[in-house]
Amino acid sequence: MIRRTRLFDEPRNVHLVGLGGIGVSALAQALLHSGHRVSGSDANDGDRLRRLRLLGAQVHVGHAAENVPDDVDVLIVSAAVDRRNPEFARALERGVRVAKYAEALGDLMAREHGIAIAGTHGKTTTTGLMATALVKGGVDPTMILGGESGPLGGNFRAGAGGYFVAEACEFDRSFHALEPQTAIVTNIDGDHFDYYLDLDEIHEAFADFARLIPRDGYLATLNEHERILRTDGVECEIETFGLRGNADWVASDWSRSDGITYFSVRYKGRYEGVFELRLAGLHNLCNSLGVIAVGRRLGLDFDDVIRPALLEYRGVDRRMQSRYEGHGVLVMDDFAHHPHELAAVLSTLRDEYPGRRIVAVFQPHQASRTRRHLREFAESLKIADRVYVPDIFHARDSKATRDSVHALDLVRTAANVGVDVIYVEELGSVAAEILTEIRVGDLIVTMGAGNVTEVSRDLADRLQAFDRQVITP
Repeated sequence: MIRRTRLFDEPRNVHLVGLGGIGVSALAQALLHSGHRVSGSDANDGDRLRRLRLLGAQVHVGHAAENVPDDVDVLIVSAAVDRRNPEFARALERGVRVAKYAEALGDLMAREHGIAIAGTHGKTTTTGLMATALVKGGVDPTMILGGESGPLGGNFRAGAGGYFVAEACEFDRSFHALEPQTAIVTNIDGDHFDYYLDLDEIHEAFADFARLIPRDGYLATLNEHERILRTDGVECEIETFGLRGNADWVASDWSRSDGITYFSVRYKGRYEGVFELRLAGLHNLCNSLGVIAVGRRLGLDFDDVIRPALLEYRGVDRRMQSRYEGHGVLVMDDFAHHPHELAAVLSTLRDEYPGRRIVAVFQPHQASRTRRHLREFAESLKIADRVYVPDIFHARDSKATRDSVHALDLVRTAANVGVDVIYVEELGSVAAEILTEIRVGDLIVTMGAGNVTEVSRDLADRLQAFDRQVITP
């Protein structure tokens, strides 16, 4: 494998633009832990910036050229930042080395045994489960997570065990900047069409990622549906996992009882026993198979490590996360923003909570994704009993792309296929709209990758305030 030019071979003064992002803030923590001096900026303040201030980072709210320190060595930018950003422009003007988040992540990962979790869906959940298994096995991994997990320390965990586990994002071909020894590909699906031309190009990007794994490395990949990884030119050992008999690792005979999924596992036909998974949904069962496969490869004991880790792991924030439960009403929040993710979440909730009316709040994320998947989104939303749709959350969209589609286009498409759907222009009005018709037994779930989580928090706050009024003498 070609050794890339390293960014952090010695202590550096590093400035990060987009510091409040889930990945960039985790990277900043990793750099601070490694002895680098860190500064950075983000458009808005928040918990992640406050956490970084406490750790010693110099944090700015708002972007300005003067935020860039005079002695900066490297400027790191997230995928959403371009040359028009004043800090990016100042760095270029001064000849400062500019690198993308993924390049910096790849530099840190290459110093240890890198375990990269790739896939269109399920990366964050699988990364957290992989890290949990490694911790349970006494390996003490470093982890960078695309979500928040309290038991794992948030979105970053500092380890000293020689293992580095992180998500490998396909957008912008970011995962091509990584150098993993071990990898999981949870699935391949059509997404990020603001960057990729078509599904065939996405397939090739994943194949190129797999080719980065060295000959003595290992790859576990899903063997389901028609969208399986292309492995021509891949030199590492490859094993497959899934629900069909032609995979190396196969799950079967699954059942769900009292919040636990029970399933049998076979490896190349050999029975490995029954495993228990707290997470619901067949998609999470498949994700756990990838972790089981890698765990075996790394020598983690099934009985003492893998089984307890699967049963202990409760996922990460915003993945079917409960926000409120009381008076027969349940409020949940999820990151789902792709049609297949919506279908997986809603189907799982339908199975997990039979008999409840499911009220979904779906905030479309990106105009390009909304326009490309209008019909698929509408079909997925049919699983819910009622759907509220606010305006599109725009990210990385040009003005022309934003003007090409509106949330009302999704509302009309969904209504045409039989969805009971309501358009609410202002996100801040959604909670109040729901509360006018809430019923005992309702399960309300907010879904999207934007700021729709604010609706679940608003609902939870209002319902908790009502609870306090009810119990006050």
